[in-house]
Amino acid sequence: MFLEKNLKKYEDKIRKIFIEPELNYIFSEMDKNIYYEFNTDIYIHENTEQVPLNIYKILKLAEHYNLFKIHNINIVKEKEKQSISIIRNNGNLITLNYTLMNTNFNNILLHIIKNSSNTFSSLLINIFLKSSRISHILLNSRVIIEESLKHGVGKEKIIYAILTGITTEFGAGFDRAILFKKYGSEYKVYRACGQKSFEENKKIKENYLNLNQTLKQFLNNFDKAKPFGSLEVILKNFTLKEEDIKYKYLFEDSLKQNNAVKLPISSLSKNLINNLDLMGEIAMIPLNFENSQYGFILCDNRYNNTPISDEQLYALDYLGKQGSIILETKISHEALKFEAETDSLTGLGNRNSYEKYIQRLSISGEKHIGIAMIDLDNFKIVNDTFGHKAGDELLIKFSKIIKEELRKTDYAFRYGGDEFTLFFKDIDSEMLKLKLQNIEKIYYEKTKKTFSAGGLIMKYDIYDEIKNVDELLYKSKNSGKGKISMRF
Repeated sequence: MFLEKNLKKYEDKIRKIFIEPELNYIFSEMDKNIYYEFNTDIYIHENTEQVPLNIYKILKLAEHYNLFKIHNINIVKEKEKQSISIIRNNGNLITLNYTLMNTNFNNILLHIIKNSSNTFSSLLINIFLKSSRISHILLNSRVIIEESLKHGVGKEKIIYAILTGITTEFGAGFDRAILFKKYGSEYKVYRACGQKSFEENKKIKENYLNLNQTLKQFLNNFDKAKPFGSLEVILKNFTLKEEDIKYKYLFEDSLKQNNAVKLPISSLSKNLINNLDLMGEIAMIPLNFENSQYGFILCDNRYNNTPISDEQLYALDYLGKQGSIILETKISHEALKFEAETDSLTGLGNRNSYEKYIQRLSISGEKHIGIAMIDLDNFKIVNDTFGHKAGDELLIKFSKIIKEELRKTDYAFRYGGDEFTLFFKDIDSEMLKLKLQNIEKIYYEKTKKTFSAGGLIMKYDIYDEIKNVDELLYKSKNSGKGKISMRF
């Protein structure tokens, strides 16, 4: 570090100071485009708590970028004496006084622009304008991230929010964004945001403008049952094979990076170019988890046919990296939740999730839900005669039938042993009986075995109805098994 030993006390403050992404962008662009250094003298207060935050920011930026070379650091006892002097190689001096150092950093940049040569000012203005566009993008990107982090938001909406940020004018403004998910050595299109033609793309963008919605309102329109756009429909089953990935080292190498990159289509396989109708160049960012890769996002300006701008690439980089963190957290959380609430043998809900579901029903006061309890007949005999492995196989077969026969709105739990409890929404008594009879028919065809069941449509308190359906189940068992007892 450039600080002398007697100034070590400032290190912690410098390390902890937050540098806004747009400010990082400005300094990285200045570093790339300005080929000389600025000698910088800093006058800093002896008390670390009295130092303006912007002085700490400049000290931190000086560590990461070569533009500002710290020449002298002077300790002062009066806080108003704190300042930064920037000296160009032509002798031009720019002073950033204490008052200025306590304002917004944009004011500091504007002061530097006003007091620089015309050539240097023009360069800075160009960078500053780009950063303003990026600030707008990042502001909306943060809204996208915040929406993704809300309680109860699922993986699909997180992906929708990220791809929306990449494609709409709220964010990076790409025409298309395609999420490829990794499966072994292959990558398959998982979701895609954008349209399949120039005409559709133009119409959709015009609709966005006419809607006059805020970004939050736009994200609230998410419907997980619908595709993100017509592009997704035509690409849904497209898969990149291993030979596509290894077609040229540039594409494969880009997948191993952590940053957004631009690639000419000459570095891509014909399979990828033809199926995605690519032209010119693409941008992509890998979605890397801590110990694995989830996939990558590929995007382009296919319909406006313009080069991918630095601002677009910067926004893609930001959204991709933040999205990777959020996705990994959500997937890990869902995996833990699934493990905690799922019966490991059958894949149905376990006793713990059953109790939670009952509690939710009790609180909501929801009625007219079909409830069924099922007990596999002679299951103990199977276990005692053929062993627990045979018993487990029977439970797995029955559970598979349940999963295939239930709708997305229905719930099934392994209550314990060979007992199962099912909940059906939007169903009447006759339909419930037919459903149970159909399940029993399939079960018998596949195993030559029967089950006993009780069923009813909930009219009273859920806990009372659980007792009632339990009594119906035992009525069936006591009637010779293989029976379904209903309350009509």
